[in-house]
Amino acid sequence: MKKLFILLLLLPSVCWANPPLRVDSTGDLEVSGSRAEDSAAASGDEGIMGLTVRDDALSENGFAGTDGDYQPTATDSYGRTWTNTAIDGATILDGTTPMTPKFKVIDHAATPDNEIVALVASKKIRVLQYALICAGAVTVRFESSTGGTALTGQMQLAANAGISSAYSPVGLFETVAGENLNMELSGATSCDGHLVYVEAP
Repeated sequence: MKKLFILLLLLPSVCWANPPLRVDSTGDLEVSGSRAEDSAAASGDEGIMGLTVRDDALSENGFAGTDGDYQPTATDSYGRTWTNTAIDGATILDGTTPMTPKFKVIDHAATPDNEIVALVASKKIRVLQYALICAGAVTVRFESSTGGTALTGQMQLAANAGISSAYSPVGLFETVAGENLNMELSGATSCDGHLVYVEAP
């Protein structure tokens, strides 16, 4: 049986209208439609289509019943592949945990401590973006807990000067779980701005 099988592989393709298998001169199996790396695409090229499953609403549990099972790629009604970007504008993911961005006004002038965001039990206050301007020359630092661990360096601002950070979905800094977010000022001068944060697990 083994010899017959080898013989069928070596028979010229003219013996078959649709040869079951074909090998090249080195004995490697030829696959119709295969392409070399960086080869240019051309109209009429043949190949094997990688099928996906259309899932317009993206099923929450996917197609596999158990972690580690095989499942197809999900695409929307336009054929675009669903991906997890960890941010959709309304929620941000920490692993698989959804978090809703929250917003806080900064309007403080006490020295040294100013609570920006109150503590949330078992949650970290993760800052995603902030902007701040101070009326007088002052040094500003964000801390985890009142008079607690420094989350930033001491930022020295001139009178009527400020600082603004770009938005970061992964966070700029965060408090210890269960501690408030504090802003430390070196002097009693009015500092105003805004802050975007999430309560992270």
